[in-house]
Amino acid sequence: MRFSIVVVTYNPDKYKLRLTLKSILEQSYKDYEIVVSDDGSEENHFEYIEQIFDEYNFNDYVLVPHKKNQGTVKNLISAMEYAKGEYIRDFGPGDMFYSKDTLYQMYRFLERQSCDFCFGLIQGYQIKNKELLKSNFCHPFDIQAYRKKDTNDRKIRNLILYGDNLSGAAICVRRNVYKNYLIKICEYVKYEEDIFAGLAALDGIDIKLFDRYMVWYEMNIGVSTGKDSGFSKLLSQDVNNFFEMLFKLYPDNKYVKKRKRVAPLFAINNLYIRTLLRVFVNPGEIPYILIAFIERGLGMHKDKKSGAGFMDERTFWEES
Repeated sequence: MRFSIVVVTYNPDKYKLRLTLKSILEQSYKDYEIVVSDDGSEENHFEYIEQIFDEYNFNDYVLVPHKKNQGTVKNLISAMEYAKGEYIRDFGPGDMFYSKDTLYQMYRFLERQSCDFCFGLIQGYQIKNKELLKSNFCHPFDIQAYRKKDTNDRKIRNLILYGDNLSGAAICVRRNVYKNYLIKICEYVKYEEDIFAGLAALDGIDIKLFDRYMVWYEMNIGVSTGKDSGFSKLLSQDVNNFFEMLFKLYPDNKYVKKRKRVAPLFAINNLYIRTLLRVFVNPGEIPYILIAFIERGLGMHKDKKSGAGFMDERTFWEES
């Protein structure tokens, strides 16, 4: 089997859950299974999920319940214990494949590239007052680092020194590679699963760009993009713990050394003061910031090849 589509849930909204599952079940490429792993919700909605699968006459799925909440990283590891696909593409409720041919395009890309780890472009969205609002989602900020050849050093620098991380909403990783890295970080990181990309890059994993829209990503509503200060503190703790691990694993790497020197500055809450101090300590960050702003201003994170997607079809989300 080529893909295991993993949906990780925690007290999921039924409407958002249906959107996510519909976007998977309506893929034109069918060599996949679905693994839904719930992280100790009060109501996991498994009966409702099975009703959706019945509507589509889909039987290749596994539902994984948990009695206690354990965090995103361990929930994903649990899901992978049941997964059989060569590659893992994971979602949270509310996020979706971009269009019905996205999985097919990913399949073709992975066949050509034979890579262990790729990520795609993201179309952000919100639904307000029954209207679809699209948003730019520029992660990583320096997208050109992944379009140009022979830029592994630039990728590592961005991931480690500048915290220019990939979004877990749009990654696809070979199952054994993904699982191994999640196991490595699980004692340090509870929620910020996508941060493993920095360790993978240091280990020599070539991260490739699937240069098309991979997902619709719900902006400013979910816990990872909303204004939940309590959860933000937990994510910050994950980041601190992860880099403490890297300081031990790669003490001689030049970017790890620099990150260790500026690490205290990342604890400053005010973005502008934090950035100014980081630039003062590390003037080399100025070109990176300028490049990131230019790329964003030129719309380099947008995709003109993919055409209309699921959320452009009003019936897709109105009838869910």
